Amino acid sequence: NHRKGGRFVLYIAYIDCDGTLLNDQGVISENTKKALSNFMELGNKVVLCTGRPRYLIEDIMPQVHGDHFFISSNGAEIYNYQTKETLQHLTIEEQDFYQIYQYAIKHHIRLAAGSGALEFVTQYKRHPQELYFPENMEHFLQDHPTIQILLLDANESVIQKAKQYFDHHLKTTLVLEKEVNPNEAWISLGNENVSKGNAITKLNQYLNIARENTLVFGNDYNDLSMFEVAGTCVAMQNAVPELKEKANHVALSNNEDGVAHFLENWIQQSILNK
Repeated sequence: NHRKGGRFVLYIAYIDCDGTLLNDQGVISENTKKALSNFMELGNKVVLCTGRPRYLIEDIMPQVHGDHFFISSNGAEIYNYQTKETLQHLTIEEQDFYQIYQYAIKHHIRLAAGSGALEFVTQYKRHPQELYFPENMEHFLQDHPTIQILLLDANESVIQKAKQYFDHHLKTTLVLEKEVNPNEAWISLGNENVSKGNAITKLNQYLNIARENTLVFGNDYNDLSMFEVAGTCVAMQNAVPELKEKANHVALSNNEDGVAHFLENWIQQSILNK
């Protein structure tokens, strides 16, 4: 660890995955892996903080060698990869879940519901961890508490209508509205208390790490809440304008190893300031 004001200080970096840590091919570059390793060798922590469900982060964790905690489903879950224990698991209320499910069935929208290491879909399985919903849904939530629901459709107007409906009729949080995929519009819904920022605050308290020792990296709307709770906020060059406006720093893009470049510069400054 390096010193600040004569005492050891632990820093923690919360890093979004898609569009931030990963390049557009979904790969973590060797430069980025090395920079993460150098950052952690100083005694600092790296925590992935993403909209992805748990099973899609567990695929990435071995490449990062970061802290054993990660934040998934836009903050609904804080999971200990090492002990397989859950620090936070904010589920969607039963009434809201069934209303969303019935809306999706009625309007023929693909719905994906994340529950632990599984994801249940109404149509088109795209991953080995995905299962079709059972025919009898009566006890579904008792067996599969759900923390995140995605609605996806090739027709953007269908998703926009769904967004407007849920904005007015449900207590759920519209966690994410991403516009980068030209082939499919989608929204993500979660418990009303879900956000990446809330999850970071909870994990920082658990690890006894101060806000001023917290770095966050992001590129999209669902990263805005991270910027409200961190001491150092880094937006990628490819980030949405709203995020760049709130950032302390704008790094190179995700395709230019932006996270790596920022961390290496940060490490150099830390060594100079020892």
